Amino acid sequence: MRDMAKKKSHDARRHGERMTSDLEYRMRKLLNTVRARCLSGKGRKDWEWYGAKNLEVTITVQDLILAWQRDGAAMMTSPDLDRKENSSGYTPDNIHFIEHVDNIRKMIATRRKRRWYRRPIEQTTGTI
Repeated sequence: MRDMAKKKSHDARRHGERMTSDLEYRMRKLLNTVRARCLSGKGRKDWEWYGAKNLEVTITVQDLILAWQRDGAAMMTSPDLDRKENSSGYTPDNIHFIEHVDNIRKMIATRRKRRWYRRPIEQTTGTI
């Protein structure tokens, strides 16, 4: 049992090291996340923003590496992959890396407000 815990901690440490040192590994993980998000079913929490729009994913790991270098993402504190045009999918011309904080601001500005409360029933006023 102890060996399993040691293996898990070793794997997590190795994953963390590869995420910082191996760019191709990091881009493969990112591409897997993008594909899962866009090809997801209704059970996923972000289905409304990705899976429901039927977004195409035509990028490859090499496209992500080129975008990483083009946008200078290595110099960013927390780079995020973003689509320039939200209505179209992940294509090499439509992706760029931006700071995470800017991506959150953009997301808040473009998404409609969600209602977490029950909508009141509108009463019809009758004329006498």
